[in-house]
Amino acid sequence: GGGAGAGGGNWWVGGGTIGRGVLVTQLATAVRNAETQIGRIGLDTLQQGLDAGLRRMFLPKAVREAHATDTFGSLLNIFVRPKRTKGQVEAVLSAFPVEQDRLFARFMSDIASRGTAGNLFPGFKSAKGPMAKIEVGVTMLNAANRFQEFVVRRAVFASRLEQRLHAEGKSLEGVISDNEIGAIPRDVIQGAVSDALELTFAKDFSPFAPGAEGMAGKFISLVTGVPGLTIPLPFPRFLMNAVRFLYQFSPLGYLRLLSPAERAAISAGDMSAISRATIGTSMLLAAYQIRSSEFA
Repeated sequence: GGGAGAGGGNWWVGGGTIGRGVLVTQLATAVRNAETQIGRIGLDTLQQGLDAGLRRMFLPKAVREAHATDTFGSLLNIFVRPKRTKGQVEAVLSAFPVEQDRLFARFMSDIASRGTAGNLFPGFKSAKGPMAKIEVGVTMLNAANRFQEFVVRRAVFASRLEQRLHAEGKSLEGVISDNEIGAIPRDVIQGAVSDALELTFAKDFSPFAPGAEGMAGKFISLVTGVPGLTIPLPFPRFLMNAVRFLYQFSPLGYLRLLSPAERAAISAGDMSAISRATIGTSMLLAAYQIRSSEFA
């Protein structure tokens, strides 16, 4: 897949990684990406609040009450307690190296990272071969881009992990202080990692999954596996994440309610199909109203 580096044996994979990395080395790109991701966190804050309201309306007995800080957890982790969040995430993921690699394996959705555990300045010593050394150099040039993205990923990961632990009557700080990190179920860690990747437009799509996800996965595999296709399409994983986002946060998102799987998820307490379509439709109508007004 697109996560492989030059050491994977395919020169076009390594070359594609370098080419994508060179495209986004400017500081202005990092600033724009940070604005986009903070905006995405803002939408997530709105969504979580709406989700909690919908659950209280339709499933008052089936789903727990939302914790007071649930909806603002990611924002607080970014702007109020980033240092503490970084320490907590490192402590937890040190016991789950596979999930740690998954969280930090790529930045900008598609660019393989030569650093480990979010290290911003990887060295050249561990890189073998000229192509790998060039990849490390490109990764270092993207330090600002990786920094802003990994700050957001850590924030979302810690917030979602806190929510999952709170549902079991625990807290992240308590689990760490009591040295019970190893007792956290792996699926809880995996779910928090998946949330962090989704909110930074880096969700993985399996080509073997049914429906739209499988189609997205096959598209990404095609682009990253055929030499030259990453030239016109340098960021296929980001592209598929963006299409998914625009679909779900739009009036078309209500079509998800036609799916039996989505309706079952709603019955289980997952209101995202309704909340995302509602938020996106409201924003679209507000934009249309402004565009049609004297302030356009």
